[in-house]
Amino acid sequence: MKMKELLQIGFLGGFQLCYNGKTVTSVNTPRMQQLLAYLILHRTTQLSRRTPAFLFWSNSSEKQAYTNLRNLLFQMRRALPEVDNHIRLTHKAIQWNMSSSCEVDIITFEELTKKYEKEKINQSSDQNEALLTQAVDLYKGELLPDCYDEWIDVHRERLNWRYQSALNELVLLLESKQDYFNAIHYAHLWIQCEPYNEVGWYKLLQLHAQNKDILGVMQAYNRYSDTLSAELNLKPSARIRYLYDQTIENIRFEAGISPVTSGLETGR
Repeated sequence: MKMKELLQIGFLGGFQLCYNGKTVTSVNTPRMQQLLAYLILHRTTQLSRRTPAFLFWSNSSEKQAYTNLRNLLFQMRRALPEVDNHIRLTHKAIQWNMSSSCEVDIITFEELTKKYEKEKINQSSDQNEALLTQAVDLYKGELLPDCYDEWIDVHRERLNWRYQSALNELVLLLESKQDYFNAIHYAHLWIQCEPYNEVGWYKLLQLHAQNKDILGVMQAYNRYSDTLSAELNLKPSARIRYLYDQTIENIRFEAGISPVTSGLETGR
């Protein structure tokens, strides 16, 4: 029995394409990769050829824009495996075939986050954790980070918002299960998205505190303080400072450590 052919495309964190488990390098120009992304992001719509032609070559004449699109589609037909199974072409229209045998990271990522949002109330915490973990682990970075066209911004922001929302939910879920090790890991990923996000840093400090990790608390606070100082010439808010001071005091008290004998300095 012949094995079912499978195309896998990744756009998050950079372009990747595999066919039957083997890397394909023939889709190797930014325009081909961007056209694939555009078709997949608008997969529910049959697009007039005019749409991508004038989107990608807005500074060209109408005739030249159509010529450029025809040339790009010609390149795509030679580069993309089983192209006729994945892209529907007519004289006037173009559309991604939603029933094609293809796995796309942006589609799977959105499906996982939407499934979580729809079913989280009726699922166990383990099921919710599995969904969220699959989603955030699939997000390797921004959508086609080397593309600077304006059209991609709204899609990039939507996917990044879903990623941050999933991270927030996952951190809270892991915290509720007292799985501080993994909660701290995903809190760090959340902070990487927004280095000045006080909410994320506040949660990271809380997690280290609940884990009775005085060194982790101090390192997180000092890292946040240094980031604000170096990039924005600001200091941590009174809310963050109060949490830090109280956390250090409580952890030392519970451990029977005196500030004088501990050898640990207070945060900057």
